[in-house]
Amino acid sequence: DVISPLVQKLRKYSTLGAISPMVKYIETDEIKSRGADAVTMIPDAHFERRRNRFRTAIDDPVLNYGVSYSACLFTTEALQKGGSFPEEYFMYVEDVEHGLLLEESGYQRATHTGVALSHEFHGSTDPHGPLPAYYKARNWLLLHQKRNLEPRGRFLILYLNFILTRFLHRLFTLNIDGLKGFIRGMIDGLKGKKGRGPFP
Repeated sequence: DVISPLVQKLRKYSTLGAISPMVKYIETDEIKSRGADAVTMIPDAHFERRRNRFRTAIDDPVLNYGVSYSACLFTTEALQKGGSFPEEYFMYVEDVEHGLLLEESGYQRATHTGVALSHEFHGSTDPHGPLPAYYKARNWLLLHQKRNLEPRGRFLILYLNFILTRFLHRLFTLNIDGLKGFIRGMIDGLKGKKGRGPFP
C-alpha cells in the first residue's frame, strides 16, 4: 500500500502541502526522490535554505525535503493557496515552479522514504527525440528568466553543460530531429515564447 502512508503524513502535518513516494526508474533500477533534470539544472545551494526550513517545520525521520511530480499527492488547501500548474511551459519544468509556488504559500513538500513507486522514464515519448529536447531547452530558460533563481551564474553553467552534452550526443548519433529540437528550444526560450511549441 503506497497511498495510505502518504495520506497519514499529510494529515499529521498541517504545513505539509505535497508528498510523494520514492520513485524507482524501471529502466535502471535507480531510486530517486526528485526528477533528474531538477537535480541537474538547479544549483544545490538554492535548496539549502529550503531544506533547513523544512527540517525546522517537520521533524520526521522518514520524510525528506522535496517531491517528485512523477507521483505526488496534494492537499486541497495547498492547491487553493499555491495555485494550479503554470500553463506557460506546456510540459516539463512546470512542476519545478509549482513546487516553488507551494513553498511561497507557506507549505512544505516531502518525500516519504518508506514507500516507492515504479516509473517508466519517458514512457510516452522518445527520450532523444525533438519533443523533450525542445521543451527542456526552452522551459529552463523561461523559468530562470521569470524567477531569477540564485545563484544565477551557476545556473548558466549548468544549463550550458546540459545543452552541450545532449547536443553532442545527438550530433554523434546523427539525431537531426533532436538537434533541431534543442536549437529551436533555445531560440524560443531566449525570445520568451510560452505555451505549446511546435511539438507534438
